[in-house]
Amino acid sequence: PKQGKIILRDLQNKDSPCKGHVEAYYGNEKGYVGDKYWTKTTEEVVCRSTHCGKPENGINDVYRPLNSKVWLNELQCQGNERSLWDCDGWPGPEVSFYKKPTVKMVTCSNKIKINLKPHKCEGAVQYTVQSTGQPNRTGYICSNGFGNEEANMLCKNLGCGGVTQILRSEWIHLEDFQNVERMEINCSGIANVTHPWQCVQSASPSCKSPVLIRCKGHDRVQLKGEWSNVCSGQLEMEKDGKWKSIGPNRTISDKLCQQMHCGASGNLTKDDQGYHLTCPDRVSVVLMNDRNSETKCYGRVRIKVNNSIKTACGTDWTSKNADMVCKELNCGKAISYKSLSQDTSGILDHVDCTGSESSLWHCKAKHHNNIRCSSVPYVVCSGSVNVKLVDGPGRCAGSLVVQHEDQWKTAISDKWEETFSAVLCKQLECGDSGKKSSKTLDKEISNFLTLSCKEGTQISDISECITDNKGTQGYDQVEITCEKHTVIFLEDSKPCSGTVGIEYRDKTRWLSGSNQTWNQNVANIICQELHCGNASKFSSKPLKNQTSLLVESRTCSSSNKSLLQCGKTEHQESDNNQTLAYVDCEGNITVTLTHGCWGKVSISTASKQGYVSKDAWTEAMSVQLCKELVCQDKALPTHNSLEETIVTFKSLHALRTASKLSQHTLVDANTMLRQKPAYVVCK
Repeated sequence: PKQGKIILRDLQNKDSPCKGHVEAYYGNEKGYVGDKYWTKTTEEVVCRSTHCGKPENGINDVYRPLNSKVWLNELQCQGNERSLWDCDGWPGPEVSFYKKPTVKMVTCSNKIKINLKPHKCEGAVQYTVQSTGQPNRTGYICSNGFGNEEANMLCKNLGCGGVTQILRSEWIHLEDFQNVERMEINCSGIANVTHPWQCVQSASPSCKSPVLIRCKGHDRVQLKGEWSNVCSGQLEMEKDGKWKSIGPNRTISDKLCQQMHCGASGNLTKDDQGYHLTCPDRVSVVLMNDRNSETKCYGRVRIKVNNSIKTACGTDWTSKNADMVCKELNCGKAISYKSLSQDTSGILDHVDCTGSESSLWHCKAKHHNNIRCSSVPYVVCSGSVNVKLVDGPGRCAGSLVVQHEDQWKTAISDKWEETFSAVLCKQLECGDSGKKSSKTLDKEISNFLTLSCKEGTQISDISECITDNKGTQGYDQVEITCEKHTVIFLEDSKPCSGTVGIEYRDKTRWLSGSNQTWNQNVANIICQELHCGNASKFSSKPLKNQTSLLVESRTCSSSNKSLLQCGKTEHQESDNNQTLAYVDCEGNITVTLTHGCWGKVSISTASKQGYVSKDAWTEAMSVQLCKELVCQDKALPTHNSLEETIVTFKSLHALRTASKLSQHTLVDANTMLRQKPAYVVCK
């Protein structure tokens, strides 16, 4: 192993690795080769072992440094040896006494050219061998044994400065790699290398991929514009990991569109900020569902090229890649991603984003028109997640449901903190805080979504808590009442008439009866919202010296469906000149039992009649209903033997001011909902 490499070195022409005196390395120390018994055969071994062809005519002597070591001398080569070390005759390293001040200068037939493909200062390392009377031979340098030292030397040799990075070989597609010759470059044990070919050696059987490098002379560029076409926009260049606009005084290459895989040369314009480039191809990143329809912020990652949908492959897919997709589509952050098995053809693979790029298309990756994919990436962004509270007395109170991958799912959780309620209420624009109430998970709910927010975690969006957990043991439904929960009611001894009140933040406000805002349209909106039909008459009532009441005015338009949608003006202090809004609605609301003092709970309103869901009914409601129906003041325990039927009302909710069940807030089922109905037997 002490017998090292044999190279040629021309001190006058550093770009010629196949001409020069012979250097031999022994124990990583440089020495020379004496010319005793030197023949043409010796030169043949030198040229062949250095991969430089055959010796050419004309042998010269060159001086060697004074007192320099001569490792080899008295060589008697046969011509078929792999290296000078294999030749016979030499008695041992530095054993043969050599006093001549000169050694032989060898000129071999090969001329070596090394370049990078496809760009001048970035790409696979390719070599071309030129020899008089022979066709040119091209090949690639393998990644085996190739390190930063070799890359740095090669970049400088190409006039591209030092090395920036040895890139992943998967990022380039070379159709001819397996069909051409390959070599390895390993400069370990060689001093002062001036040309990469001085380090060349035959490729080992383990050579499977070319070496791919980026030199400092290569400008990595991208276009920053609209997501709908990432091949058009402000031209930016990466500098120290950050992207900056290219100044208007810089010379621009006409091959930038090709470099960005955006077609041939494009249309370049210049302004005070720099350059704007529009390339021939239109490229955008899209997300699609299983039906190959574009979706908003979730789905399989696809690439649209000139209106043709192509596949992005999922090899080595990372969270940064997923975040990149979500960011460029203005879809927030990635909350989950996975690679789905699929045997298909794609145009993008081995994507490696840093997060600073303008598009997935501009991340480091392999680009080719026919890549074999074994998987495709699937991404869910936070922008696809919507939340709302349902089955409650208002928009800001009820059970949490989450829209996830275009489906509304019941939210369940095992650990919930008040801070999570606050985040949710802020998302819903329902105030800065909220309270969670316990609700046992309905066993019949199959379409649910698990929220598992770690205790003490600071979150900014409920989507950060979504997990893949499919279990339900120990989980409850998430029921929230936010601080801005607001309910409209009518205060009177009977339903569907009374003074218009608004429950808000544990306080009651009253609607102003001012003739500037209180009219038939507003009265109709209130009656319809409370399931009482239209208003039969409306009026204004004086405050009667109740100066402690809070009064607010509401200005409604014909498009408003709820009083809460109308514009609001608050009056902190009432005065004796103000009036309150009073309305009588056409309809009525009754709560009865189908058989007098027993049966299913039946609710009749101005527009519909039907049953109420058992899930929303309580024992206290049963006792109250028995009293209201004059059926004694107790109720037997409810039983579960009833079959499911269509229910008209999901729930009803008590108000602070309401005394009768018929004055509770009702929540419509809205659809043909089949559930067990509430059932009461008065004792």
